Amino acid sequence: MQLFSFFPAGFRQVLPAHRGRLIFVYALLIAENILNLIMGWVMGYTINALAAGNIAAIWPIIAQLLGYLVTGTLRRYADTRVYSAIYTDFVNHTIAGQLKRHTPVSLISARVHLSREYIEFLEKDMASLAGMFFNVAGAAVMLLGYSFRLFAVSLLVLGLCLLILRRYGRVIGKPNNSYNNLQEQQVDVLIAGKMTAVKRLFRLMRLHQIRISDAGAAAFLAMEIFLFGLIAYAVWLATGGMPAGDVFGMLNYILSFVTGIYSLPLFAERISRLKDIRARLD
Repeated sequence: MQLFSFFPAGFRQVLPAHRGRLIFVYALLIAENILNLIMGWVMGYTINALAAGNIAAIWPIIAQLLGYLVTGTLRRYADTRVYSAIYTDFVNHTIAGQLKRHTPVSLISARVHLSREYIEFLEKDMASLAGMFFNVAGAAVMLLGYSFRLFAVSLLVLGLCLLILRRYGRVIGKPNNSYNNLQEQQVDVLIAGKMTAVKRLFRLMRLHQIRISDAGAAAFLAMEIFLFGLIAYAVWLATGGMPAGDVFGMLNYILSFVTGIYSLPLFAERISRLKDIRARLD
């Protein structure tokens, strides 16, 4: 699966045994996000229809909300069952491989802990990533139904934000590597029992976390400038005599688009960290 190319080889080896259940979970995730995506359009339609006296227009929004509730609930029930099974197989494979290489127990312990991040990425971050994709790409497409110019401007803003994100990913590579190095040293430092070394270790970990956070804040600020311009342009278009339901729908998708863009630095940081962990586990 190309999607998991930045995962360690051990993970990719155990994944095929769980492929069917993963497909089921991701199908629910996609359905949930599609239903969430069309909510703005359905609510805009309902507002316009109710304003015209069509009481029956309330049923589409009820059906949409019920569908979203059912798919979201089913996915959350399935998530833990699927991902905990994958984690169990992955950890067993990781420990067996590390023991064959005669890796010190302290490093094995640290790497088993780090390997948990891959499962957290699947269980939590992939759900957020799907939401971000539908918020950004889905909202941009839906904006096309309201204004081609707004759609074009949103694509321009997206391109600029991706350039900022690319730079951000490069900046955080080194502090992520240094932070993971320190995590692998924790057990040995704690066993040695020297408080000077313990304090130095956690002080350095804190400094690397600050460097990563500062880079994220700078990326956020740079993207915010472009996003503010996009929001201002959308509000200006909304003053041009559009029906109330269309104004609601358009602004709803603009806010979804902006929310999705805000999530990009978090995923860039996560993937950078996972790539570094992969090098330690392979």
